[in-house]
Amino acid sequence: MHRSPGIPLYGIIMTLTLAFWVSVHPSPAFGQKPEGPAQWFREGKKLHDQGHYPEAISYFEKAVRADKDYADAYFSMGVTYYKMGQHEKAVEAFRKVLRINPASSETHNNLAVIYAEMGETDSAVRELRETIRLDPDYLQGHLNLGDLYLSQSVQEYFKAIRSEGPENQKVRTKLRNLLTSDPDNAEFQFHLGVLNGLEGDLDEAAKNLKQSARLAPSYRTRAYMKLGELFEASGRYPEAEKTYHDLLRKDPENPQALYAAARLKNRQEDYHSADTLLQKARRLQTSPEILYESGRARQGMGKLDEAIRFYRVSLQQKDRPEVRFVLGRAYKEKKAYTEALKEFEAILKTYPDPAKVQKEIIEVTRLRLASTSPAATEETTPVANQPQSHRIPAPLLALEKEGSSALLVDKSTQTLLLYRNRKGKIRYIQSFACSTGKKNGTKRKMGDKRTPEGIYLFTQRKTDGELPP
Repeated sequence: MHRSPGIPLYGIIMTLTLAFWVSVHPSPAFGQKPEGPAQWFREGKKLHDQGHYPEAISYFEKAVRADKDYADAYFSMGVTYYKMGQHEKAVEAFRKVLRINPASSETHNNLAVIYAEMGETDSAVRELRETIRLDPDYLQGHLNLGDLYLSQSVQEYFKAIRSEGPENQKVRTKLRNLLTSDPDNAEFQFHLGVLNGLEGDLDEAAKNLKQSARLAPSYRTRAYMKLGELFEASGRYPEAEKTYHDLLRKDPENPQALYAAARLKNRQEDYHSADTLLQKARRLQTSPEILYESGRARQGMGKLDEAIRFYRVSLQQKDRPEVRFVLGRAYKEKKAYTEALKEFEAILKTYPDPAKVQKEIIEVTRLRLASTSPAATEETTPVANQPQSHRIPAPLLALEKEGSSALLVDKSTQTLLLYRNRKGKIRYIQSFACSTGKKNGTKRKMGDKRTPEGIYLFTQRKTDGELPP
């Protein structure tokens, strides 16, 4: 195995080169069908070069099933998975190459490419240092590490800009001077477009990002995706849609462009168009983001069971609070209130807007109670001072968990009642005197001398010493 000219690839945060080995196994004779590992590898390589990535993978897999130490096939599988956007599978394939050949500097280099795109900068640096240790004369490894450090410095400038500190304008000027120092650098043109976008100059941003794509064709997806996102963030949806479709005209089977165009259609509530785009995207790639948007489209079309299935598969790949939130809403829409509560309660502490989750929990609890019989007839055994009625108030039917408790206030008698679930039955525990507002009815505004009515959840606990006298 030997090093061959690399295929240039441009990551999310830097420019690297992904090496692609050329096998030294002999080609099959003219007219001979592929019948062995070497021939299957060659057929897979041919399909890869034609852009038929899933079919290429199937041939590489046949090759490694027949020869578990076929490093070339694993390596090519890693390259192909990378191009399909399946980074985790690419990493897995390259790790298998290193199991067979730990001294492969090219493989460490390619892992660095993928880790950089996944945002795992420390891992990318580690792999590049190992590349250079194994082959001190490997020029591409040195260039990649330099590019990585340079790109890291640009990212740190952007972090400083977003922090809105007192030196913000000075940092912007310094970054702009760096990015305009080399007009023929695709990376710099890309970041200059991002900077102009942050400053609200979308027309100039568009020029920079398109120039980035012209300078380096492999930057096309990245540049057009960023431009579309900038238009979306500014509410310029027609321009965002045109940007994504311009990218699709150049590359009709670009899963990222299909995903972005579908995401915009979902935002515009054009769910059928989004679903059509996502069906094509899923044939190319099944990322958690594509699955999430597929769920949103199906939910918008009223196909709740299919939406829930997409959300759950997305969560299996990557657990995200925002996906659990929409899954909870899908369950609520389906009137599966128990499942909805489970999803909302699971993200109460991790969702960016906890108040929004609490509101959903209260709403689902209300709907759940409204769906039960208002005249439950569960008999209970009094523990102490039990009220005369042996009926259980309807809201208590929500106390399904063993040991869960609820406090009810009877404003007409100024009484607080404690109930608890004991061994699956709702039990009255104790009553206390309490004070409520002087006027009847629910509270409308501060100072109206009324007590709020409704279902409330405890959010904090105060000890006796913290309570007012």
